[in-house]
Amino acid sequence: MKNIIQLWEDNLLPIKDAIYFSNGRSFLCKIMDYPTLHIERNGEFDFSAFYEKNKDEVTDIDKFREIKLANNCYCCVGEGSYGSEGFVAYLDENKNLVWVLYSEESNPFINVSEYI
Repeated sequence: MKNIIQLWEDNLLPIKDAIYFSNGRSFLCKIMDYPTLHIERNGEFDFSAFYEKNKDEVTDIDKFREIKLANNCYCCVGEGSYGSEGFVAYLDENKNLVWVLYSEESNPFINVSEYI
């Protein structure tokens, strides 16, 4: 049974609007742009159960940009293989996945910067 860390290491993400944490927790969420840009969180779900029934519902990802943050961790952005997808990921100081936010309709995220 794969977990989100293994999918990430294989350059794959589930095709499901959600934020996935490396500890196994996952929350449905959607990036909304009306009336103002915000993230709508819609409750926790069982990633393992979802993946077990939907193993083919994954997308190949391309990482466009990765920056080192002031806390020595990293932020990474990119796209999925279908063109309309995007993701933002937070990695620890050893570049291990902490969480990743996947959006099926956001379009690719191509740049990231840190405001201190």
